[in-house]
Formats: sequence, structure tokens, C-alpha cells
Amino acid sequence: MEQFDALYESYGRDEKLAVGIVSPNSMDTFEIKMAIVGFSYNMPTEAWGLDEYKHVHSILRECDDFSEQERRFYALGLGFLVGLIRSGKLSQSEFDIAQSQLPGYIFAKGGRF
Repeated sequence: MEQFDALYESYGRDEKLAVGIVSPNSMDTFEIKMAIVGFSYNMPTEAWGLDEYKHVHSILRECDDFSEQERRFYALGLGFLVGLIRSGKLSQSEFDIAQSQLPGYIFAKGGRF
């Protein structure tokens, strides 16, 4: 997916953006902040809410095999996809396919983030 390549290229910049996010929610970990950055590619940051948090958080709980950097990229990608579906640019089936491809993309990069 071309979008994953673009996220890979902007990963360093996106990490710096995530550092700058000030959230009133104590549950917003750095990974969640990375997801918010990804989300903001397609939707206003202010549109990020509890439903988006719950969705991304539940998926991140399932990827214990990932390194810290891989988890951060995974969060960035998930946020990006959630933003796409929320904006109406992606159907649910397209979202499901893209989400299932994201771990393979990460593994193909061999931890180079």
C-alpha cells in the first residue's frame, strides 16, 4: 500500500509530532499519540475520540511480538486507517484488508524504523 510507504518515509517527523501532543487523557500513551498523528492525516485531530482510542488500543494489545519502534509504526498506520474510514475514503472491507496487510509491511521492513 502506497500510504504505508509514505508513512514509513515520514516516520521520524511523525514521532516528533507525537512528542508534541498534549493530551488531557492520562490513557494516551506515546503509541496512542502516534495513532492520533496518523489519524490527523485524514481527519482533524479534534475528531479523535474514545471510539478511536478503544479500537486502536484493543488492536495494539494483540501485538506483543513487535518491538517498540514497530508498535509505534503500527499505531501510526492504524490511526491513519481509522482516519480514512472515518473520513469516508475507505470502506469497512478495504479497512480490514489494509489492517491485515500492515503487520506484513512492518515485518518486511525488518525493524528499520
